[in-house]
Amino acid sequence: MRRWTLVVGAVLACRSTPTTTGPDGADASDAAARPSAAEPPAALAPDEATPNPWQADVGGSSQALAEFVDEPPPHLTPPEGWPAALPWVSDADLSYAQVDASEAGDVRVVWAAPSTRIGEVGARLHEGLRRAGYEASKACALEASGRCELRLGDRLVLMSASVPHPASTSVNFTLHLLPDGHQPRERLPGRCVVPPQRTGMVIVSASGIDQEGEYRQTESHWSMDTSPGPDLDGDGQPELYVPRPSKQPCPWDVPHDVYVMRGACGHRVGTIVGLVDGETEIAPFVKGLRTVLTTAEWSAFDGNFGVPNQHTRTRRYEFDGKTLRVRADEEIEGKCHHCGVEHCTVP
Repeated sequence: MRRWTLVVGAVLACRSTPTTTGPDGADASDAAARPSAAEPPAALAPDEATPNPWQADVGGSSQALAEFVDEPPPHLTPPEGWPAALPWVSDADLSYAQVDASEAGDVRVVWAAPSTRIGEVGARLHEGLRRAGYEASKACALEASGRCELRLGDRLVLMSASVPHPASTSVNFTLHLLPDGHQPRERLPGRCVVPPQRTGMVIVSASGIDQEGEYRQTESHWSMDTSPGPDLDGDGQPELYVPRPSKQPCPWDVPHDVYVMRGACGHRVGTIVGLVDGETEIAPFVKGLRTVLTTAEWSAFDGNFGVPNQHTRTRRYEFDGKTLRVRADEEIEGKCHHCGVEHCTVP
């Protein structure tokens, strides 16, 4: 995959030296998972320049990005490296964006704008795309948590907006060109059923010593609901991800069943664990469904000398024609003196 970013990214203050563990073919029900957080927790060290995990990866710090978007200078021609498949829309703030071009043939643009400008930016983008040759399948006004479908010849184009978290003052815009000529898989395993609608909440408490030697404690609420997620078959419709009952309360221990949707019903194609990585949206197709990439992160007192270990576990799932199977399972860990150790409870 190729990635082109204009905005300068944030710099991590420190990074632990990782070690790699984890057997191949781990069972999904025993793996670690993390769904989306309902509310963003306060940082253990608010003055530390660390990335916000609840902010979409748009290639830079939110402060720098906000300054760019508020007063964008004119860019009448695309910058060097702009994908040829993507028309340049100079009046829609695309000048400051992250552009991904995948091996599968996807082109995805992600950028941000203040939430107060969602109507303005959406209208300008829609008009710019229309002038560039895009055609909307139906009338659509871009709103938060909404999406519009357009066509560029035989190519499906999705335009969407999302709010990173309830307290956010910015909106993330995504323009996604699916591979040219892609046709969704016609037949899927099993019956097409209405996925279960499940709801739940987990409270994650974290505590630790910050870099100034002060003890800090935070609390975040995680919604464990049936929710839409990345489109796996490339038909433009989000799939549904349904949490399963789990004896382990932490969100990253809760498996999720995946339903590939066909209108109001869906086909269950397997079970995954971990926060679904945004790269899943442009991952390669295997037997008609995209590869699913997940990440789980947590800190625990499971090392020596009472120093917390920071764990990151990544998995890659591929469809074999019947179900999603784990094809790679990797975990890295490292000492993190100032990480908050997490504890999970169900209210």
